Amino acid sequence: MAGEVAGEASAQVAQQKGSSNKVAKKNDDKGSTATAGQTGMDATVAKVNMAEEKKRKKAEKAAKRAAHKSTGPEPSASVSTSNVRRPSSTGDRGAANAATQGHRQNQPRSAQESQRPKQNVQQRGAGVDRESDAHKQTHFTKTARKSSKEIQPFGDFAPRKRPQVSDASKEVHPAVLALGFQMSHYVVCGSTARSIAMLLSFKAVIDSYTTPVGTSFARHFTAHHLAKQIDFLISCRPLSIPMGNSIRWLKDIVIREDPSKSESDTRRDLNRYIDEFIQERFTAASTIIAQTAADRIRPGAIIVTYGGSSVVKEALLTAHGKGTPFSVFCVDSEPLNEGSNLALALQAAGIKVTIARINSLTRLMKKASLILIGATAMTGNGALYARAGTAAVATIGDVNKVPVLVLCQTIKFTEKPIVHGLEMNENAPGEELVVSQQPPPDSFDAQTGGIIRVDKWAQWKEKEGVKVLNLLYDLTPAEYIKGVICEHATIPPSAVPAMLRLSGGPAQGA
Repeated sequence: MAGEVAGEASAQVAQQKGSSNKVAKKNDDKGSTATAGQTGMDATVAKVNMAEEKKRKKAEKAAKRAAHKSTGPEPSASVSTSNVRRPSSTGDRGAANAATQGHRQNQPRSAQESQRPKQNVQQRGAGVDRESDAHKQTHFTKTARKSSKEIQPFGDFAPRKRPQVSDASKEVHPAVLALGFQMSHYVVCGSTARSIAMLLSFKAVIDSYTTPVGTSFARHFTAHHLAKQIDFLISCRPLSIPMGNSIRWLKDIVIREDPSKSESDTRRDLNRYIDEFIQERFTAASTIIAQTAADRIRPGAIIVTYGGSSVVKEALLTAHGKGTPFSVFCVDSEPLNEGSNLALALQAAGIKVTIARINSLTRLMKKASLILIGATAMTGNGALYARAGTAAVATIGDVNKVPVLVLCQTIKFTEKPIVHGLEMNENAPGEELVVSQQPPPDSFDAQTGGIIRVDKWAQWKEKEGVKVLNLLYDLTPAEYIKGVICEHATIPPSAVPAMLRLSGGPAQGA
């Protein structure tokens, strides 16, 4: 009996302990939940307060910025960055920072907060001043650059300077020296004439050359002596495409010469090769092209030419020699006036000629039957590289359904494609374009009552803001060209690369 009573008592005690544990655990869960909820509420309130603080500061800055723009920066007795001496060392910088920090700590918080926007405004004002100074400096630099005589859109095309005798090396041959000055002043003009004259001057160079002791003719002549002659010609005028092809051919045959051959025999053979090259690639080729073009001229035709191509002149003279009646419009332009020179040669042969300026093209083309144009070069993409103004002639002819034929020897073909007229172009001296060949206009002198001669452009280089661009060549796209007559056949412009491959390249010759 006593054991049962003791067991019941222990069971009751255990039950009470379990109940108390459950109550304690429940209370713990409630406490943790309450603590977490309180923490979340505190974080939310903090975020809201931070957002409101940011909005308030942003509004204050906007208001102060608007006030600064309307009234300008307010003078302040507080410390500003512009009034603080720049520290010259680390110690001075630290002392300055400490003094500034102590001054700020001694001020009330409200004063510090009101001071910060003013300092920021002053710093921004200083930054604006620096930007304004930089802008003024940049504008001044641009203005100074624009005031130069070089045309900015065509800065790469510096006007060509005429050479002086003092510019030539002492190793330049007199024949090459004379040719350089003749080319520079257009006494020898045109790609064909320049190429032939260059090869003939190289014959004189070969005749006067003596191989130094310890070297070979081929190695020293091409790398040293001939290079000096070429450099001088380039300084006078840039080399044309046929001139470059002729130089490559000459270097190739010099290298292939037998080194065991005597120097006199080498000179004789090289001179003979040059004569054969000129005959084959220039003279005979021009004759064949002229005969082919003459057959294209029908009786009563009206031919339009531009410039002074020697091949075009030969073609017209050949057609006239066959008895074909026709007339020619020789279109001319400044400053070279090559069309007028061609017209004089045709008129002397008895051909009916009309000289017209390039601004008359639209009216002339309504009567034209055929356009014959010479070439400085035919490019790898079929474009025509010729005297400036050729593109306008071909374009207006295409609009009026007038066929355009280009007369060009294969020595003027190049595999290099040219995509725009500024590539490989030449900017001639400005006085050639500005200073007219015509006499200056008359002017009445009121004091003396007489007539005086006035040339307003005589001192054009000293005139402020005057810039002259005198490009000598332009590019005619292939779609405006009906055909290209060369010594081998009449081909479309797109077949220029194929013709080069069939003929063995532009530098192949005797």
